[in-house]
Amino acid sequence: MEDERPMAHSSWVELALDLFPYQELSAEQYAARYAHTIGCSSFNQYRYPDSALGAWIDELHRLLQSEAELERCRRVHLSPTEYAAVQADIAYTNQYGL
Repeated sequence: MEDERPMAHSSWVELALDLFPYQELSAEQYAARYAHTIGCSSFNQYRYPDSALGAWIDELHRLLQSEAELERCRRVHLSPTEYAAVQADIAYTNQYGL
């Protein structure tokens, strides 16, 4: 099946490369640490010249759609201290908003 999404504009690719450390962290690791800071994202609406970046973004968006997957990622990839910090951030946001 051919991917019919439009190719990302070069400025969008640059932004994705600035935001997503896809060569240093897996999408699961990134989601574990930062998913709670993402209000919305449309990066998955495009294809990218670097197929590895595109696959990473697609996987991140798959994870963002499932609270159970995010919890699994946090349990697998975060230390107890990191996990507690993320949970504190989430609780703060839930109480006070972004």
